[in-house]
Amino acid sequence: MDPLSDPSGDHRNRGSAFLSVSITFCALAFVLALLRFYTRLTIIHLIGMDDLAVFLAMALSILTTVFNVISTRAGFGRHVYDLSSPQWSLAVKYIILSETAFTLSLAFSKISICLFLLVILGNSSAKKRQWFLYLTICLLLVTAAVCVGQQLGQCQPASKLWRPEVPGTCENPDVQTKLSYFNGVIAAWVDYTLAAFPATFIIALQMSTKRKIVLMCLMSCGVFAGVCAIVRTVLESSLSSRSDLTWDIVDASIWALIEANVSIMIACVPTIQPLLSLVAQRFGKRPGGYSTPIHGYQRHTDIKDSDTPVSPDSAVKLSCASRGGGQWVEMTSQEATKKVETLEDRKWNQQIQV
Repeated sequence: MDPLSDPSGDHRNRGSAFLSVSITFCALAFVLALLRFYTRLTIIHLIGMDDLAVFLAMALSILTTVFNVISTRAGFGRHVYDLSSPQWSLAVKYIILSETAFTLSLAFSKISICLFLLVILGNSSAKKRQWFLYLTICLLLVTAAVCVGQQLGQCQPASKLWRPEVPGTCENPDVQTKLSYFNGVIAAWVDYTLAAFPATFIIALQMSTKRKIVLMCLMSCGVFAGVCAIVRTVLESSLSSRSDLTWDIVDASIWALIEANVSIMIACVPTIQPLLSLVAQRFGKRPGGYSTPIHGYQRHTDIKDSDTPVSPDSAVKLSCASRGGGQWVEMTSQEATKKVETLEDRKWNQQIQV
């Protein structure tokens, strides 16, 4: 590696700021992921495909942070003329691996949101909405596969990416820039689409207006992830040269880390509602409606005073506090009210004693 000359005398090190953002947002996402899995395992007693997607996203986010620590210690965040050739090679190697893990983590976090929305839709007749979510998942998988393949395959052999002296060939760097731009556009589009998507069916759910608003606000948090995607994309597309790679891409990398971990947080927040309800109950604040697992997940239901029979698709699953399953029953709303009140009293009393 032929080092650049030192025209400005700028010897700043932005590695510490970069690493602080990486560790902080990864830790926040990790805490919410833990709360999600605690809720699933101890309250819902069920792990779904959306949980597995979050697990993969979180594991890859942690791996991204590990790679960032190594690259920063090697010299990422400093100008190339302040680094020796071995330092530059090590920093670039691990930042490329970090970008690869980030791309996959981002895809799985958004896939988890799609799977969660499919769970809410359940076995409804909204086939068009379901197909839209399935197609979005396919788009995310294909985009991630193409980006990762290009990131690792832009040079032959791959080691030439961080060791320019190795014999081989590399494609035009503009290809990577354009693909990063495409990935950012897709990510932003998915974020805004998934943020608006719940409004198309939450309005029709049988729950209070207040709860509808809360649920839509939680799901619309993806707007912030979309903002991060746009900022990251603009910063990446504005790079005219990658000759000072360890310095030039710091800002874009920071926004990429925020975007990936915020996406994980957004995927986790709506799923910890049962835990929040339990905490509220322990402090003596009783929710207005009762909370029942629908299609294997927690969802509030407001029982109306009606003799209309409950359909099999929306039948109430009455679940006892003892660790075990429940039973599906079909009854009128008035019968369900009496039954649930009895079981809920036992349930909360037993949970408070745990």
